[in-house]
Amino acid sequence: MDDWTPHVVWAVLVLALVLGLAAQRGPKRWPGGVAASDRAVALLVTAHPDDEIMFFLPAVRSLQAAGFDVSVLCLSNGGYDGLGKTREKEAVACCTEVMGLKRALVRVLDDEALQDGPASPWAAKDVGAAVQAWVAELEAGGKHRVEALVTFDDGGVSGHPNHIDTARGVRALPPRDGQTVWELLSAPVPVKFSGAIGAALALLLDSATTPAASAAPVKPGAVSLVGSVSPDMALALHRGMQAHRSQYVWFRSLYVAFSRYAFVAGMRRLA
Repeated sequence: MDDWTPHVVWAVLVLALVLGLAAQRGPKRWPGGVAASDRAVALLVTAHPDDEIMFFLPAVRSLQAAGFDVSVLCLSNGGYDGLGKTREKEAVACCTEVMGLKRALVRVLDDEALQDGPASPWAAKDVGAAVQAWVAELEAGGKHRVEALVTFDDGGVSGHPNHIDTARGVRALPPRDGQTVWELLSAPVPVKFSGAIGAALALLLDSATTPAASAAPVKPGAVSLVGSVSPDMALALHRGMQAHRSQYVWFRSLYVAFSRYAFVAGMRRLA
């Protein structure tokens, strides 16, 4: 037997133990418990088609489990390379067929003020206007009530300027009674690409250091971990990226294999 063989065996055993323990913990639910009403909508504001599946899958799954209808407002159609119409269709397919969202709750914009590209800055007022217009449309007639807003943090997860501008625009919105605002925390690169192992370790550490989930809302500034380590989460990310066929190039295959955002995400409450 080679000298390195016992180390590999032990590594596999430890990995199996960690993943097994994490799986037994069950999913980390959305902080604050269930939706406040049967009209409750959680609005996810993204910058580009595929953001919803690459970064926000754990948040969406947790919100759905808490009783929210999830709406996605994608502020651009990702037309930087001239594929905007294709990417718009891919986003709708991913949201409805993979993530289980209602078609009427998915909107992809093609606004002159919000064009895809690292050299295309988005003004906070334009982001805010787009969000407020969609919220007004959702709430028209009293069928829905947007009780939560979810978006990027100031790091934008990947550092893309459009992500960062999206976050700043949402943060600048005036507060609304009965509505919470959440940001997805940007993780350091080694953590971001620690995959299922990193997600499992994060769940175990969180379970060991965080009190049991409560129905009481968490306070602004608090950070909560949501998601789970399961084959369902990994399969959903793979299927979602297949839906975004025009973007599923070789390096995004690596992202699917190694991203921790496929399983868990840290969410900070802003308001």
